[in-house]
Amino acid sequence: MDKVPVHRILEPPALRWEGRRPVSVDEGDIYHDVDGRAEALRTFIGPARLDERFGSAPVFTIGELGFGTGLNFSVAAERFLKRSGGRLHYIAFEHALPSGRDIARAAGFSGLPVHRMALRRSRARWCMRGC
Repeated sequence: MDKVPVHRILEPPALRWEGRRPVSVDEGDIYHDVDGRAEALRTFIGPARLDERFGSAPVFTIGELGFGTGLNFSVAAERFLKRSGGRLHYIAFEHALPSGRDIARAAGFSGLPVHRMALRRSRARWCMRGC
């Protein structure tokens, strides 16, 4: 009888870059457009009214399906740090985390210090092939 593996190593997705826009080769899905920061404000921060909610809680938790290149996290964390002295818990579920190289590239394009800092601090924990 064959043993069923208890876990498997998730491979990073193959991305192609169209300028500053990361695109999944397999899915054809665009992770974010070239105006990634503005897009995160329009589609994530604004609709959830996060800016107005950040200052009112000593602990704030965000859950997200899909971490992608970490752009939503970085924009949210940056704005939280400016508006609150509290603690941010950010929980994201990701099926296939992009490679460290792709996340580093996105962090370079975002211009967000929090994006680059998070990459440096967490890279050793989740670095997979292609980092």
